[in-house]
Amino acid sequence: MASKESKGLEKLGRVVGTILGFKCPKCGSTDITREAPIKKKDRSISAEIGRCICNNCGHAWSCPVKVGCYITTVVCSVLGKDENCYELEKFRSFRDDWLIYQSDGDELIREYYEISPKILRGLLEEKEPTNILKSLWEEYLEKCLHYIESGEFEKAKELYISMVDNLKKKYL
Repeated sequence: MASKESKGLEKLGRVVGTILGFKCPKCGSTDITREAPIKKKDRSISAEIGRCICNNCGHAWSCPVKVGCYITTVVCSVLGKDENCYELEKFRSFRDDWLIYQSDGDELIREYYEISPKILRGLLEEKEPTNILKSLWEEYLEKCLHYIESGEFEKAKELYISMVDNLKKKYL
């Protein structure tokens, strides 16, 4: 019987596999950049078709894009929460109903979708990735959620940006 820790790592692997699992049809590389298109008409995130670009051979193709809060999704997975948990729904609502309407919202979202899989790839190479992911919840995400729940959206945005900036410095 698998331990709770190994089950958590297995679930983490499935979540990250969803995020990082695409392979280039030309060379087989998994070093892929996926672009998540933003529908300008209603300013909501599209989760249907995006564009994948292989960072190894440069091949580009249309691919399904599963849009989510990548880092937050992986953290919630480590905490035993599912893909539609309260916390992720609050973060998605924050993104779709507030952040995207801010003057820098489109750019922040685009950058996040571009870099977060790369950040996760580096983070998962650490010796104790689950401990790091749990600390992201304690240091940043739990506080962001509180700010979102209390309508302090600007504070949530600034704290989330701080988290991503710190992760960029360490893993990119």
